[in-house]
Amino acid sequence: MADLTNTIPDIEVAEGDAASGARGLPVSLLAGGVFVLLGAAFVIFGLDYRLGDLRSMGPGMFPVAAGTLLLLLGTGIAVAGRKGAERLSVIAFRPLAAITASVLVFALLIERAGIVIAAPLLIAGVVLATGQGSWKFALAVGAPLTVASVVIFPVLLGVPLKVLP
Repeated sequence: MADLTNTIPDIEVAEGDAASGARGLPVSLLAGGVFVLLGAAFVIFGLDYRLGDLRSMGPGMFPVAAGTLLLLLGTGIAVAGRKGAERLSVIAFRPLAAITASVLVFALLIERAGIVIAAPLLIAGVVLATGQGSWKFALAVGAPLTVASVVIFPVLLGVPLKVLP
């Protein structure tokens, strides 16, 4: 079985705070910032839709409520973890770029080649980018996930996805 204790080997994390000499961005500040940005985006785009009221909710109610919760959660994470937090000193850009490329390839292939081709390529790209397995492992994980995707989305839920090329 794969060792999952070090899922992103290229990221170095230093313990301590600025007074102890640790350099880099606090991980909690980074995580909180991501939540705040996502929350703000949800609120901003949700306000383009009618909110309604609690008895008759409009299409903008859920994005605005979820965005507000994300804003609050992100602020809490950033504030609570700023002292003595782990610090991120190096960002692993190669796995980040490889995972992003895998998602883009999936998006480009899903309508042209179908889910049977696009899903395994996505899974293999992510597995190999994170260094958590080999081609055999990617195939062992990708095959059942692809079958499950075909059964769940086009068959059970009726989502109009192209299955085969």
